[in-house]
Amino acid sequence: RVSGVADSFAAVEGQDFTFNADFEIYPDVTAKNYTGIKLTKEEAEPSDELIATALKRLEGQMASYEPKAAGTTAEKGDQLVVDGQGYTVKKDGSEEAFAGGNLQNFKIVLGSGQLIPGFEDALIGSKAGDEVDVKVTFPAEYHAKELASQPAIFKLKVTEVAGPKEDALSDESVKQLGFENLDALKDILKKGAVRDLTMATDQRLKRQLLDALEEANKDFDLPQGLVNAEHQSLWRAQLNELQQRRMPIEALGSSVEEAIASLKPLAERRVRLGLVLAAIAKQEKIEVENADIDAAVNEQIASAGPQAEQARQYFANPANRQQLTGPVLEDKVTGWLIEKAAVTTKSIAPNELLTELQ
Repeated sequence: RVSGVADSFAAVEGQDFTFNADFEIYPDVTAKNYTGIKLTKEEAEPSDELIATALKRLEGQMASYEPKAAGTTAEKGDQLVVDGQGYTVKKDGSEEAFAGGNLQNFKIVLGSGQLIPGFEDALIGSKAGDEVDVKVTFPAEYHAKELASQPAIFKLKVTEVAGPKEDALSDESVKQLGFENLDALKDILKKGAVRDLTMATDQRLKRQLLDALEEANKDFDLPQGLVNAEHQSLWRAQLNELQQRRMPIEALGSSVEEAIASLKPLAERRVRLGLVLAAIAKQEKIEVENADIDAAVNEQIASAGPQAEQARQYFANPANRQQLTGPVLEDKVTGWLIEKAAVTTKSIAPNELLTELQ
């Protein structure tokens, strides 16, 4: 197989059309040592402790707040009520109020991470009645483009500091969540834990398999065109994630150049494994049938929840259905490989297994 792109053209009336193109020859991969791979399937059962932790988390989410005594300083976990106005700070030091920056009876839970970096931390230690100037810089990927990367100051007055009042869940309180009673909620949490543990088991098993395949098939050079395309795709995905989470690029904890470079090994791994899995599919005559795509589409629709109808319309387009071919083939090949592997099982603690999903 070859892949190429034309990089220059010459078109003169009355003369032959000429162009230059660079082509890269894909390696002819023959997969090796892919049956009988030794794998350890790590499993766990949902413990009472795991369910209790999930219940405690729900209690925190349903927490109400009660005002603290006058003069009490705010700490992480407290809810503040503030009034004030936000201003962008110009290069000459002047301040200009911006649209959407007026805050009235605005509630902030300190430590929740819901506001731009530095905002909540600046209010720790404040008291009801305090006037606080919160100095921040809007993230480069902030959704309001006119504020992106702009320094700002919020001039606030704290009108209330309230601490969380966590009440234990009861048959009565869980009705607010749509459950008949506390036992019904516990049953749902247990089913969710079983689902998560199964997913974590499958992910660990698949990663072991892919690690073994990569190690056994390093005897061919990678097409740099594919590696570069995958590398760019990974970087775009990381930027999109930062944008969705409204985090600055500095949140990467390194320079842009270092962050990009750190993704190169993953890009190479993905390309190598993609070529190896494709070779196994060819060697073992594993193909994607229409029924496989139908099943994948139905799974996507079922997991779409309230957006199920939009998902159904999306996959009504044959081109969108075709996008599932690659992932479906990968699942079929890895499933076949696991069936041919030497798998032993091992029980581990549920919390240890669930770190796979974090």
